[in-house]
Amino acid sequence: EFSFLISLIKAKSTYSSSGIKINYPIFVDVDFNNGFIVSRGKSTSLLFKISEGLEIDPKLSTKPEALIRECMSKVMQTLKMKEEETGTGKSIIKRTVFNILDKFTKTPEVIDKIIKKSAPDNEKYVKEVFEKLGISTRGELYEDAKYDLRIFIEKYASITYPDKNIFITDRDAYPIKFNAQDNEFTKIQESTSGMDEPLQRKKAFFDSKKAVYTDKKCDKICLCYKTIPKTYYNEKKYNVIITIYKEMFCIKFSRFVKEGDIQNVLSGIIQLYNVQNQ
Repeated sequence: EFSFLISLIKAKSTYSSSGIKINYPIFVDVDFNNGFIVSRGKSTSLLFKISEGLEIDPKLSTKPEALIRECMSKVMQTLKMKEEETGTGKSIIKRTVFNILDKFTKTPEVIDKIIKKSAPDNEKYVKEVFEKLGISTRGELYEDAKYDLRIFIEKYASITYPDKNIFITDRDAYPIKFNAQDNEFTKIQESTSGMDEPLQRKKAFFDSKKAVYTDKKCDKICLCYKTIPKTYYNEKKYNVIITIYKEMFCIKFSRFVKEGDIQNVLSGIIQLYNVQNQ
């Protein structure tokens, strides 16, 4: 465990020419068992490295992510540790973020039954359309069309199902926003209107599902987690944003939570990362 205390200037507003001196703490933990470095810092803005007194030099603007990265680098140099190769780590992180999305958007059993029940009709319909169009019913295009129709059925069965809790109750978290770039470099960004609404209740999620699930990569996800244990404070849920910053996972909590909640999120990410990296 390493603790850093960094002297910085914090501006009062965007247009301030001077600010106040603060001591900004950063904590770095090295997990030798899992091969991870976990760093923590409080989210804040308008930070500047010190140049002269309390005067602000715009060129010395910084942010928590950059400061955390510097502290991690110092720790790695001290311990003579090496990072994963550039590009490889980022690709694995993107696949891990996708795996998180996949884990918390599993199709509920009641919706899966509807999909399976409609499967024979779907196959019959696709076959008839392909035969009329003179397209072979053997090969990739035929299977692709059946998959499209499966998503179509899942989409309307999910958004019209009367109880949204089927997408919430059997999982520790559910996504409310994600951002991905598919294999045709088309940016996909979907979100719900509120904290209590799962993505699986939105048409847009299913409109993007095929591209995301084909590429199996995701750049950013916002999840609504349940607190552990389920009852303390008045708040029973909290949002977590998981994204990528310079080939690192960047995890932002929407509010203060207990250590058990933090470890629950971290352990889930580490587990899925290790599975992906095998």
